[in-house]
This record gives sequence, C-alpha cells and structure tokens, in this order.
Amino acid sequence: MAEGDLEEASRRIGYGCVKYADLRQHRISDYQFSYDKMLDLKGNTAVYLMYSYARIISIKARAGVKLQDLANVLPSVQHPKEYQLVLHILKFPEVVERVADTLLPHLICEFLYDTAEKFNDFYRDCHVIGDPLQSQRLVICEVVATVMRKGMSLLGITPLEKI
Repeated sequence: MAEGDLEEASRRIGYGCVKYADLRQHRISDYQFSYDKMLDLKGNTAVYLMYSYARIISIKARAGVKLQDLANVLPSVQHPKEYQLVLHILKFPEVVERVADTLLPHLICEFLYDTAEKFNDFYRDCHVIGDPLQSQRLVICEVVATVMRKGMSLLGITPLEKI
C-alpha cells in the first residue's frame, strides 16, 4: 500500500471506528467509550465490518469476473448458509425504514454486524471461486457488498476495499 493510501486507510478506519462505536449503542443506554473495544478486529466493530467488506471485494477480484458478466445470473440458494444470508439481506429496506421512523441508528449497526457474521459463515461453508455455482455465489457476494456499502454510508462510514 502506498504511503498516501495508508494514511487514507488509517483516517477511514479511525473515523469509522469512532462513528460506529457511537452509533451502535442505543441512545438511551449508558455510553461506554473504549479504544480497545472500538478497534477490536472481532466483534461488533467498524473494523470487523470493513474487514468483511474488503473480504468480499477480494473474492470478487480473485474470481476475475466483471460485474456486467453477472447481470443475468440469479443467485443460488441451495445451501442453508446461502438461504440464511439471502433472507437476511432482503430485510435491509425494512431496517432502513424502521431507522427513519424511530431515529435509532443502532438498528443499522446491528443489521450490518449480523450481515457480516452471516456472510463469513456463508464464505466458510460455501466455496465461491472454482465452484460450479461460482457465478451465482458471486451475485450473492455483490449484493452483500452493495448492502454493506450502503449501510455503512448511512452511518457516515466509508468502507475500504483493502485492509
């Protein structure tokens, strides 16, 4: 990573961690500030979300398939982890609407964390690259990346494509 890219990545991670740590807490709960929890690579943190997002981007890049090539491909929902992930992603518009109605941004944080968890479970159990269902699974990856990017954007967080 070039020096300028490293500084930009550090800035995005730093700001993202603080924003996410603030927004993930329910507004009526006691506020707890902890750099250690904020920067943890595991758990409900911006770093974990950014890592999961970067993982999806990496999978798509390694597959070497252009987005246009997947335009007419329907996602496969044969494996239980695919099914869980796709059903979860379909709830995103409902979550956004609920946040708009209740002004509770922590709901987006919970949704994004659950999305990252479900994606990582899917990736662990379902091969993407080189699998006969590669194209269908890449469509799932693209949809998850889009939802994560939009969700983080709603929180004012700019995801990284490489970590």
